[in-house]
Amino acid sequence: MASDGIARNGGAAPGPRVVSHYHELNEDELSCADDVVEAYRQATLGYDPESVLSREMLWNHVFENDWDVTKPLPPPTAAPTLPHKHVAAIVGWLNQDLPPSTCAVRRNKAKNKEAKKALGKGKAADKFVDEPIRVACHRKRGQPAFLRARLRATTNGIEWFWADGNSKGIDPVFVDLEDVDTHEKVDLTTAQAWALDVHDAAIRRHIRDYNLEKIIYWMRCRLLRNLGTTPGGQRPPMPIALDFASLERPNLLWPLAMELPALRDARETHPTHSWLRSDSCK
Repeated sequence: MASDGIARNGGAAPGPRVVSHYHELNEDELSCADDVVEAYRQATLGYDPESVLSREMLWNHVFENDWDVTKPLPPPTAAPTLPHKHVAAIVGWLNQDLPPSTCAVRRNKAKNKEAKKALGKGKAADKFVDEPIRVACHRKRGQPAFLRARLRATTNGIEWFWADGNSKGIDPVFVDLEDVDTHEKVDLTTAQAWALDVHDAAIRRHIRDYNLEKIIYWMRCRLLRNLGTTPGGQRPPMPIALDFASLERPNLLWPLAMELPALRDARETHPTHSWLRSDSCK
């Protein structure tokens, strides 16, 4: 009895429970975020059903990067805008050296102006000759050419942007369309179908990763509240349905393209683009 009293009155209080793995949670604790899991499932089914993760896999993500319930709760990051080159398909090769881009002309003009100004006023300045623009490596014959599909906001249609390896616009007359892996010539419709494939796959992956980061954050919030744990001394927010409505939906272009007969027919028949055959689209 005496030892019991000492344990009750003089012993150290038990420390907070440390949970660092999915398997350490009981069913009640796992259920605390079931509505978050369902919100994720419903959102993802709408644009990428094959990538939907199970409840168990989501809980495993909660504890990734050595996170546990005693550590700070990192907030989700804002979804960055995808660079243009990440949503463009390589569709062939430049068939000649390209004229300089507008930006290159402007930069070269400013450079020559500064160089002449540095000479001051005199014979040296009078004899100054502008340095010609050099053709950038990515604008030389034989370099890759890219096609990007994008939404035309004014008409809710699709427009096509041809670009060099630095995402600068080019005239399609300078492009020989070709499958860069098989070296087989392709037609314009195939190139456009590739651009749509790459755009939609990149956007889908981008939104999927961003939404998953939000979901994991909300599940961590729910778990910490359920356990009564306050890492950093601050109780985490309580995710609700209004938060779930903020999950992103990607603006895919193939649904719009299906209204165009040529592209509708090409969707099932065109060869798979090299970017989609690689791990880069996973």
